[in-house]
Amino acid sequence: MKIATQDTSVIFSPLTLDNKTREISFFIQDRWEFSEKLKFQLGIRGTDYNLHDEFYLDPRLGMKYHYSKDIALKLNWGLYHQFLTTANNQDENLRLVELWLGIPEDKPAAISQHIIGGLEYMSPKNIFYRLELYQKDFDNLLTLKQENQNTMEGGESDTPFNEFWDTRGNSWGVEFLLKKSSGRLNGWVGYTYAETKYFTEPSGWHHPNFDRTHTINVVGNIELTEELEISTALTQSSGNPYTKILGRVYDWEQNLYSDTYWYPLDSYIVGEKNTERYDDYFRIDVGMTRKGGNLFGLEYDTYWQVMNVTKHLNAFSYAYRTKTGMNGDQLGVERRVVPQFPLILTFGVKFDF
Repeated sequence: MKIATQDTSVIFSPLTLDNKTREISFFIQDRWEFSEKLKFQLGIRGTDYNLHDEFYLDPRLGMKYHYSKDIALKLNWGLYHQFLTTANNQDENLRLVELWLGIPEDKPAAISQHIIGGLEYMSPKNIFYRLELYQKDFDNLLTLKQENQNTMEGGESDTPFNEFWDTRGNSWGVEFLLKKSSGRLNGWVGYTYAETKYFTEPSGWHHPNFDRTHTINVVGNIELTEELEISTALTQSSGNPYTKILGRVYDWEQNLYSDTYWYPLDSYIVGEKNTERYDDYFRIDVGMTRKGGNLFGLEYDTYWQVMNVTKHLNAFSYAYRTKTGMNGDQLGVERRVVPQFPLILTFGVKFDF
């Protein structure tokens, strides 16, 4: 509903949830062993979505070839449909409420094709190695309509919660894992190189705000005694993308109750969507666990943990304000970092019932 006069415009577009959604699915899977070295796994998933007339079929195929007792090659392919979409702002870094909606009747179900290939090796020292390459294509995704991020940002948006941009995307990457699961010293090292891009009408091709190019995780545990264990975790990754603020623009709006009173209104001017990135993320956590406690017959473990030992400043987002001089002149826009976790100490007790 829209009411408009020469000076006033009121738009009312409520979130419509009249349609109740329902999914009925079945899945069939079978494993074929052509030989001791070559194995196939075939499957198909069928889904009936009550708002659509179409019956969706998602075939899956997995193959594993044991080159030797320690080396295996694998290949996986599959189609996947999704019948839910989020109605949250895609540029939010913090979501207190995740709002999910069923795919509307007039929109097709989101579909994705996954292709994953990999190599696995188990060394004589019981250390597992895995290298994977993947390619994923997405279509019929829905992105909540927002203000055009390529022009101005500021003021309140009258964008409703049930209007979306048709979105497509793709993702590819390489993942490496080294894992030692036994012994007094155990843990794993993982590295990922990834690139994800989305396409929407107002922004074109861009990196979504969750895209990270490089990510490395190192987790280690050492058993000092049968009762005492030390653990540590290190994470470092490329910064997430964000849309750069270029400056401010000033305009005037008329007061609705006066023909002569106008008041200033300023907005941010922003650059191309998600073409900048925050600084790299870095964090080290250290913990200690004492096992074998007993309280009135109840066994328990106590643990201590220190998060972000190095007190590294990881950016959660940026806050902006107008920079002013000594005489009150406005000199432009300045920003400050909104940080993530500082150094945090935690303590806990875990009981076994």
